Amino acid sequence: APAIGRASRCAWVTAAAVLAAQTCAPTENGQPTEKPTTAVQIVEYAAFKVVGVELADAELKPYLITYAWAALCPKMPLLKHQTQPHLLYGLWYKKPGAEKHSYLVGVEVTQFEDVPVGMVTCAVPASKFARTTHRGRIGNLPYTYRVVTEWMKETGAVHNDAPTFEVHDTRQPITDEYEVLVHEPIK
Repeated sequence: APAIGRASRCAWVTAAAVLAAQTCAPTENGQPTEKPTTAVQIVEYAAFKVVGVELADAELKPYLITYAWAALCPKMPLLKHQTQPHLLYGLWYKKPGAEKHSYLVGVEVTQFEDVPVGMVTCAVPASKFARTTHRGRIGNLPYTYRVVTEWMKETGAVHNDAPTFEVHDTRQPITDEYEVLVHEPIK
């Protein structure tokens, strides 16, 4: 990718880290004052691979996720075999034998060769997902996840063991209407 492309992505990752730190979003009766989600859809994805920076046991210290995004920025130019460098993934997953979920921020790749030192891989199996679009403040992202979870309860959808993930498209302008695709794996 040309230098300007890498610089733009790094600027976006830095902006995402700042946005992620703004966890206090306006609420009324515990609900966001904005409408941060769209209707839930069922989608299917083929298996894919992600390489990136991991925060192990992230559910114990989710406030550190911001720093995982920031740590990815200088490593972006080192990632080979990227499929769509403008799409950044945030994956929640459990490593074999782990008790707590880890969080990986990275990009999709075609293969797990030439992985830079200090970066990790995650293979996401082919699966169905309950998907919705989060719109607006990143601080309202937990509300969007609750919307998907409630939809799953209402429809009888059952969670499977694939990672839960977010997709951030860095081509969009960073505004109050910024969109993130949220995916919960289902059977």
